[in-house]
Amino acid sequence: MHTVHRCSIAKLYGLVVLSVCMVALSFYTLGLRPLERHIRATHEATLAADLEHARWQFDALIEQHHDIARQAASRTAIRNAQIAHLGGRLSAIELVAFATAKLADAVNANHHVLGVHRFAPDGTALLAVGRPPAVAAIEACARHLGQDVLTLPVRRGAHGLVFLYCSPIDDPMFGRVGFDVLTLSDLQVRAFLEANVRPHRLLAVAAERYGIVVAPTAEDAVALRRVLIERVDDVVGPHGDGAGEITRTGTAVPELGLYAVVEQQAFFQPIEAMFRRLAVVLAPVGLAILGLSLWAVRPLVVALLREEQLERRTRTDGLTGLANREHVTARIDRAWQRPAPAVPGFAVVLIDIDHFKRVNDVHGHAAGDAALRSMARLCRFVARESDCWARFGGEEFLAYLPATDALGAAKVAERLRHVVAATPIELPDGAVIGLTVSAGVACSRDAGTTDGLIAAADRALYASKRTGRNRVTIDRPSPAQPPVARPSRRLVLQH
Repeated sequence: MHTVHRCSIAKLYGLVVLSVCMVALSFYTLGLRPLERHIRATHEATLAADLEHARWQFDALIEQHHDIARQAASRTAIRNAQIAHLGGRLSAIELVAFATAKLADAVNANHHVLGVHRFAPDGTALLAVGRPPAVAAIEACARHLGQDVLTLPVRRGAHGLVFLYCSPIDDPMFGRVGFDVLTLSDLQVRAFLEANVRPHRLLAVAAERYGIVVAPTAEDAVALRRVLIERVDDVVGPHGDGAGEITRTGTAVPELGLYAVVEQQAFFQPIEAMFRRLAVVLAPVGLAILGLSLWAVRPLVVALLREEQLERRTRTDGLTGLANREHVTARIDRAWQRPAPAVPGFAVVLIDIDHFKRVNDVHGHAAGDAALRSMARLCRFVARESDCWARFGGEEFLAYLPATDALGAAKVAERLRHVVAATPIELPDGAVIGLTVSAGVACSRDAGTTDGLIAAADRALYASKRTGRNRVTIDRPSPAQPPVARPSRRLVLQH
């Protein structure tokens, strides 16, 4: 295919493919990508809303714990008996006998309460029902208890987490008469977690006010540790019921935080699945658009191919595939119009197959055509990339050699002569023959026109035939007739 047309068709198809790709990229950049970001942001906003709602619920849960502690400390009959004991009007045995049963009723009334222990203002134990608190908790209550319920750091017990609350016992007349240490289980916290866990949204409570971070599983606790690495010291594995926790040491910070332990891949998996389905739908559509676009430009491609075929026929010899006489002479005409180089100009070689008429007479014209095609193949073998080889007529061939002087052209002709002489030609009837060629060389420095240059090469070819054939002759202008000066551009155009 002609280079110009091949490049034009390639550019045309490339432009179509590039246009479709640009449309697809624009659709993704301006449509799908913003949509994906919007859906992701919506998911994250939904998660944030869930966390805010859960935080409100957890605050209400802790406030419920405080109410239980206040109710336990506000029983008037027990408080009056305690005041009587502190005033010496009631013995310790009588106080325990009177108040223990009533405190037991308070514990039994709420299955989340594990124990209630009452102490005098100086920390002396007065009453005890259920699980006892740690000594450190009692000392903390005695030192830091104010006018309202005090929440102590959560502790880990044998069967789970333990929430501790200090509740002051005050009397309008006698002032502070003691305090309760209330021990509550983590059942409500666990129920809260289970109620707020969503698929791929594992809610965890980071209640730093209570010195604890609770997560549904140990894996979630490990994930929380990455988030709270500067706030917590250790990750504790799951208890028997599967709950994980992160304990915190040091002074409790009055802060409540709720965190969502989210596996990002699973959290956004529905979005990615949706876009995969969308890609499956859009891919055939894109291919269909590309196919329709290529089909739309097909008439233009066909027209270019037809034009190329017509052009090839006008410049190519139909039998040998080499350039024809018109094309090679046009190339030589254009060479005259270029600025004259200092050296070496250009040259032509006119080649004739010796005794070619015998091939036609003995073996037939089909054999002659086969011999011409073989000759064309050998011409291509010795041709350089810049050369133009043509069938000039009959059994004659012409080579246009740019940027070559007479001696260089003679070397090319000699190479062809040796190759032809050494290559047997197989004919269609099975016969094998040998051929020789005669050649004449002429240089543009010794001629002034295309016709004059070819005539000079023809004289040299005739000299080769006259002196025995199978040889190369260079045309030399006679001293009596100096070389014809190269015509001006105007003369060439008129020619």
